[in-house]
Amino acid sequence: IAVSSASNVEIIKLKNTVLDAANTTRYTSIQVADALYFMAQAGYRTNDAVEALNGTLLLAQATNRGVEQTAELMAATFRQFNMETSEADRIANVYAASINRSMSSLDKLSTALKQAGPVAGAMNLSIEETVGVLDLMFDRGIQGSRAGRALRNAFADMANPASNLAKKLDELGLDFSKVNLANNSL
Repeated sequence: IAVSSASNVEIIKLKNTVLDAANTTRYTSIQVADALYFMAQAGYRTNDAVEALNGTLLLAQATNRGVEQTAELMAATFRQFNMETSEADRIANVYAASINRSMSSLDKLSTALKQAGPVAGAMNLSIEETVGVLDLMFDRGIQGSRAGRALRNAFADMANPASNLAKKLDELGLDFSKVNLANNSL
């Protein structure tokens, strides 16, 4: 509670949220409170943490991962992709779909996105586009931080008209603006 700087009214809201989630999910009140604690520790206000809770618990349950680690990943994803906490269910769906359709795992995604997520978000690429490319990399045996670094570097090259990529494209008679992520999506 001290981490969130919650008011008395917000403390009551947190208590009711914890009890409701504990009664409607497989998680105990302590686990639910831990998820809210990690969101507060990441700097999210009470209403934002409560708003993100459903998606966080859905993702934790779908992946059999601890709520603390899931809340940490969700908080990072919100910031990396400039997303609102109201989009927690969307994030949970993207990650769950990735895991179900590729050789991805939440650990691989978390590790790769530490590298590629901030760059992708800064370039206004969607989480769906970024995770989709990572899925292709995972399916081809490029794992975790290696996939994240490779994707981060590719994004940086695709955004920089002075990069080696731009020079190679020019040598081939291709227009850099056709691959520049500032002008095009993936």
